Amino acid sequence: MTETILQGRPVGVLYIDDDAALRTLVARRLGDPLFRVTTALDGDQGLALLERGGFDVVLLDYDLPRRNGLEILGAAAAHPEPPPVIMLTANHDVSVAVQAIRLGAYDYLVKDRHGEYLNRLPATIHGAIRNHGERLRYEKYLALFEQIFRHTTEAVVVTDLDARIVDVNPAFCEITGYPRDEVIGRNPKLMKSDRHPPEFYQAMWAELRANGHWQGEVWDRRKCGDLYPKWLSISAVTDPRGRTTHYVGIFSDISSIKRTEERLTRLAHYDPLTGLPNRSLFHDRLEQALLHSQRHHTMMAVMFLDIDHFKQINDTLGHAVGDELLVAVADRLRACIRKSDTIARLGGDEFTVIVTDIGGSRHAARIARKLLESMAPPVLLAGRRIHVTPSIGISLYPGAGDDTEELIKAADIAMYRAKEEGRNNYQFFHHDLHPRGGDTLGLASDLHLALERGELELHYQPQVEPRGRRIVAVEALLRWNHPSRGAVPPEEFITLAEENGLIVRIGEWVLRQACRQLRQWQEQRLAPVRMAVNLSAIQLRRPGFADTVCRILDEENLAPEWLELEIVENIAMHQTDGIAQTLHRLREMGVRIAIDDFGTGYSSLSHLKHLPVDSLKIDRSFIEQIGGGGDDHDAAAISSAILAMARSLGLSVVAEGVETDAQLAFLGDAGDCLAQGFYFSQPVPAAQCAGLLGAATVAPPTLTS
Repeated sequence: MTETILQGRPVGVLYIDDDAALRTLVARRLGDPLFRVTTALDGDQGLALLERGGFDVVLLDYDLPRRNGLEILGAAAAHPEPPPVIMLTANHDVSVAVQAIRLGAYDYLVKDRHGEYLNRLPATIHGAIRNHGERLRYEKYLALFEQIFRHTTEAVVVTDLDARIVDVNPAFCEITGYPRDEVIGRNPKLMKSDRHPPEFYQAMWAELRANGHWQGEVWDRRKCGDLYPKWLSISAVTDPRGRTTHYVGIFSDISSIKRTEERLTRLAHYDPLTGLPNRSLFHDRLEQALLHSQRHHTMMAVMFLDIDHFKQINDTLGHAVGDELLVAVADRLRACIRKSDTIARLGGDEFTVIVTDIGGSRHAARIARKLLESMAPPVLLAGRRIHVTPSIGISLYPGAGDDTEELIKAADIAMYRAKEEGRNNYQFFHHDLHPRGGDTLGLASDLHLALERGELELHYQPQVEPRGRRIVAVEALLRWNHPSRGAVPPEEFITLAEENGLIVRIGEWVLRQACRQLRQWQEQRLAPVRMAVNLSAIQLRRPGFADTVCRILDEENLAPEWLELEIVENIAMHQTDGIAQTLHRLREMGVRIAIDDFGTGYSSLSHLKHLPVDSLKIDRSFIEQIGGGGDDHDAAAISSAILAMARSLGLSVVAEGVETDAQLAFLGDAGDCLAQGFYFSQPVPAAQCAGLLGAATVAPPTLTS
């Protein structure tokens, strides 16, 4: 056993005794090859040998000339790395034995006349060495724990079973503002914020007692009185018998993360230009308004408002003036409705109004006329007086439809009828109005044939490392070249494809073409890049989608790590079990997963931790404000927060919509972030993209916008 402990080498024994006969007797008893015995005739000689080192155990006689064994034991204990000491003595005084053990002796053997203690020596030495090794390991563990406890950036608090604080670390004091001596012996509830009901803490303790662990978000109060949120994890500490002896709480201040989440939540629900509710919040408000009307049997109206000839104003005076006009329109509309109603901007120059508890169609007409009148005075922009007129479509509940989609579609149809009637007027929806669906149906029919006719094409936009201008990835973007209509906007035909189910077939074609193109570039020895492909929620929900991806990669001979699939943020945040399984399966295959348009949905740190995600794409609405004045500081702060959040989770980041030197400089300073946008290249056909990949780096444009 001793041989095993010391890995085959002999045990080094130092035996200090003034009795030459006993020294010889002990040396002979330990003459086994497992032991190497060195003897000393007094304490001074023994201490000198001990100073030289190389001993695993010390045998020490109590009765020595000039110094007794206890003095030698005390001196030996002061050695930087003292070996275990076994006292050998003929002294039967129990008090001496107690003193020896207190001074650090491992054991105390009495020299009996029959020499039995000699037979016990090998086993005692073995036990001493083993005990000493375990003690050293324990001391190193304690030293390591002490370092972690003192220097970790997360707060640590230890309590007993009565919830009295036993110890805290410096990070606790820094976060809470409480000095250590003020909290020792007190209950952690002294920091309670009173934001949680008693049931919250009852549930916490119930889970802690049942499972030995609890974690979650808690609001607490600093010593100065400020409230702050923290992410807290509490674990029970048990003894060898499994009985709980203490509780350890570890927490971090997540105030900055919460502020970022609040900003992201606002951006997810409100239009950054006008401050009005956006499309997402509009749909939520409409659902609530419809439920209210159904429950209380009241009437409500949905109005769609479109600014006449807005594109002409935008093209003539520029986008900056167009944005100022949209802000002015939003302010005028906001002044016309009650606080209980909702006005939203869906995008571009499209606004919607939800009016609840109306008295009938005349009431709705009166509100519509008020909206029209608010637009009558000219708007002074860029030194010019601009006259603005709107076209308004109105749908009523009950009457126009029984769900939100029907009401929205009805108001949209009525708004187009208002345009047909000469603009600057309002029209109610009625069922003999023909939707502008004739045009939509024709487009849907053409889309069915677009694949067979070869009208669909992929363009590619580089994702570039800002400092070195090196292309790291390209995003595949679908284009439709209609034989008579020309280029059809993607937002128009992709939505159409999702509505009629064509998106599955088209999406598979896009994925195959993108993988095939990347493999061709690899065979041409062009710059190695990843291929990013957008996915629809419909594709992800389809059973066997992960198998489809696997089959395409095999057939196109492309390794999975070169493919990145992009999903929009709301799909990731509200994933069903089927979508979650598909994403995890794709990730296990080696395919990268990216969240597109990040910052416009409902993301939070706790959500992101559990998603199989490799990359975040910062939405262009944040990037386009950087360097442009106004909300520049907020946009930069939010983008920086997203970058920090991504770094903390080990995620890469791509910034979309990069168009200016200021935006690129910001990303360069921000660190590890890729840039995508017109600054480097518009989406281009495969041949043109191959030329970009063939160059060492991407050259900046001559002019930036």
